[in-house]
Amino acid sequence: MRHQIHYRRFLLMLVMLSAATFALAQTANDYWLAADKALAAGDTDSTFYYLNLFREKFGRQYAYAYTTFLTEEDYRTLHNDARWTAFMDSMRTYKHDTEDKRKIIYPRKAVVEDTNAPIVKRYDILLDIDVEKKTLAVTLTAQIDFKDSKSIDFTLWNNSTINHIRSKNKELTYSFDTNAKSSNTYIRQGAPLRLTVPKKKGICSITFDYTCNLDSLDIWMSSMEKDWVQLGYYVAWFPINSDSRDFTANVSVFHQRRLHSQQLGHCKIQG
Repeated sequence: MRHQIHYRRFLLMLVMLSAATFALAQTANDYWLAADKALAAGDTDSTFYYLNLFREKFGRQYAYAYTTFLTEEDYRTLHNDARWTAFMDSMRTYKHDTEDKRKIIYPRKAVVEDTNAPIVKRYDILLDIDVEKKTLAVTLTAQIDFKDSKSIDFTLWNNSTINHIRSKNKELTYSFDTNAKSSNTYIRQGAPLRLTVPKKKGICSITFDYTCNLDSLDIWMSSMEKDWVQLGYYVAWFPINSDSRDFTANVSVFHQRRLHSQQLGHCKIQG
């Protein structure tokens, strides 16, 4: 009888040791997949259990996963849960810590300025932000000096929908290829926009009307979150012309909240 008890204890210890060994051997991918399976099964508590294990053991190592969690459609059912907010706050902290320590080496080459290239002299921008939908509605008037060129090239956020581009209420010809590679090395999610010059050359006033969908934002030092919106040059939320190095911008920012639009700020920028 005593031998049977010892044998059972030995088996129990062996099982516990195997379970502990298995737990220690879990990878970041194992926890992530376990969270996905629990979510698919409708088990929210287990989903957060595995997400928190991922964060505790691998959060700093895989800080880049913050963007994936933010844009993954399957996780949107969790966005109103306080546990999701706490999880994402921690992951965002890891992401920012990693970015603050990142060293970026940009290629250096001599800048050859084309004095005959068309340039933007000024932007006047009305920017309406809907944070919940992660969209921007933009009405922009640009003072463009076409000089003797037949067109001007821009880089614009590749997930944008252009409603119209006009000069004195006349529609202008343009091409916007959202599947083409960005012409700007540092704006990976930009798409080339080429605008044909109106009949009148020299400085023209051109109005752009478009929307940007930013639910797949994956640009360094940019954000579209409920408590922090950060839009920079690398997002190309306004049409960027690489030859324009000396321009001014007048920006009015609004925040779309249900049926009302509230003005948040107004600023002037010297390019």
